[in-house]
Amino acid sequence: MKIYERILRTIDGRLEKLQGVRTQYPNFYWPTKYKVVTQAFGINPQWYERFGLPGHEGIDMRAPLNSPIYAVWRGTVSRVGWHAAYGNHIRLSHTIGENIYESVYAHFERPTHWAVGMTVQRGQIIGDADSTGNSSGSHLHFSLKQFSGEKPNTFYQKAFDWPYNLIDCTMFFRELRHGYE
Repeated sequence: MKIYERILRTIDGRLEKLQGVRTQYPNFYWPTKYKVVTQAFGINPQWYERFGLPGHEGIDMRAPLNSPIYAVWRGTVSRVGWHAAYGNHIRLSHTIGENIYESVYAHFERPTHWAVGMTVQRGQIIGDADSTGNSSGSHLHFSLKQFSGEKPNTFYQKAFDWPYNLIDCTMFFRELRHGYE
């Protein structure tokens, strides 16, 4: 190995460590085949005030009808079934470091093969996209709740008091962090 190759490897290793400290958020697995956000967190307050929310409480992602939905992190199924707004949905509990989270995946076709207490791996298919509940077309609605630890340092998180332990999950997706780092 040439000296400049060793130097580059050393620099790459140090940058990786620095990036891990700087972002302080895990890199969630993108939960659809399409890395497209159709509605960001916190926007359109006029649509969500009737639900007691200051804006959109999650991220909507492109997911055509019957396309697979993947778990963003390893976890345990904490709820599965019907919700008036979310339609067919599944919730996963995650412990990441010292923080406890619950991820919510909404508007599924029926996720019948899951039961509370089952273990799910990062990147594992957990259901298929649909348009159930309060939805105008097939997509994935992804929300994140945090039950311990410091909340994300983003505009929408700091500007509003989010109910139900909801947090801005933007920082958990490496693909969406570009405006925050």
